Amino acid sequence: MRPELQPEKATTRTVGLVLQPRFLRGFNATLDWWDIDLKGAILAKDPPSPREDPEWDPEDIRYSVVRWAAS
Repeated sequence: MRPELQPEKATTRTVGLVLQPRFLRGFNATLDWWDIDLKGAILAKDPPSPREDPEWDPEDIRYSVVRWAAS
């Protein structure tokens, strides 16, 4: 467990509008707006270079490493 980590907090505001005028059969339009204020999110960082930290190893259990592979 990492006690220094706290849950992220967000304030979210959304507004949606759907228009389906009777005089235009089959027509509909939607308008959506949102605003998200996020605090305390976990950031992804690049690994240190060998010069910055020669001991760093992605296989080391002390580090959380996410690997992306193109498919």
